[in-house]
Amino acid sequence: MPHKRLAVVWALLWTFGWAIAFTAVVQMSVNRVSVDVDGQTFVVKTRERSVATLLKRLDIHIADGDVVFPAPQARLGRGQAVYVRHAKTVRVIVGRSAPIEVKTTATTVGALVEGLGIARRPTDFVSPAPETELQGGETVRIERIEAAVVARAKPIKAQTVKKADLSLPRGVEKTEQNGRDGKALALYRAVYVNGVLHDLSPLTTKVVETAVPRIVRVGRKPPAPDPPKPKTVTVADLTFTAQQVLTGVVLTAYGPGPGHTGKLPGDPGYGMTATGHRAKEGRTIAVDPDVIPLGSWVYIDGYGLFRAEDTGGAVKGKIIDIYFEDDHKADAFGYRRGNTVYVIGPNKPETR
Repeated sequence: MPHKRLAVVWALLWTFGWAIAFTAVVQMSVNRVSVDVDGQTFVVKTRERSVATLLKRLDIHIADGDVVFPAPQARLGRGQAVYVRHAKTVRVIVGRSAPIEVKTTATTVGALVEGLGIARRPTDFVSPAPETELQGGETVRIERIEAAVVARAKPIKAQTVKKADLSLPRGVEKTEQNGRDGKALALYRAVYVNGVLHDLSPLTTKVVETAVPRIVRVGRKPPAPDPPKPKTVTVADLTFTAQQVLTGVVLTAYGPGPGHTGKLPGDPGYGMTATGHRAKEGRTIAVDPDVIPLGSWVYIDGYGLFRAEDTGGAVKGKIIDIYFEDDHKADAFGYRRGNTVYVIGPNKPETR
């Protein structure tokens, strides 16, 4: 009987020992693994021996472009950490180049640009901002921005300066100086976005060639007064048409002698007038041809009919010198103001 109990005890001990050993072996074959999928971490217990079989059991799909660390073929060890990063599809446009679609495991826009090896200049503009987290499906733009100073020639239009000229008739213009356009150099700050001009801001302008004004003289001469209308005059036994009527005329007298003409009898031209006629008292007068045309018949109110045949150095304007045969009579005539003279013309009027 004691032998039988001892056998039972030994059988129980043997069975329990094997159970403990089996349990230890089973526990030794189970690994605790930390799995990080796109930043989400969890811990699993697994008997899987490789990363690939573990991911398959966890139904974690791996596609082209995804990153798995350690590599799928790597064996799992106790306390192993497995990282899975699924690639996102992002549309990238650099400058004016055609859009490209890339798969990336980068978490931010900045990491994507750096990972693609795209050189960024300080003036470039990245959109969305480099610190923006990628969600997938975005369009990332890298705008190439450049600034430069450009110069452009600008014409300076010559001005026209008009000056009044009293020697020119009204309405008449005469160019005194030809004008010439000038030239200026304008500097701008040009901003190019992807090689296309986006903004042009003026900086400064420098005159390199001064414009020369065109000077024009404009006539301001008053128009000549209308010629006086002929006037029919009846005086004593004469009726004539006067071409003009002069008032305020001064009458003087001269004779043939040296005191008046500077000539003596026998001298060439003695007693001859400027028109080639021999001077005759009662007919010959000396006039200013600018006032009374030579050869014209005139009627001097109160003195009679005379002909403008001569001129004189002192006879200017509205002065008439009456010829006398006797120098003494001429001297006695004196200086008489305020006379009215009718200018008739080349034809002598007939008496009635």
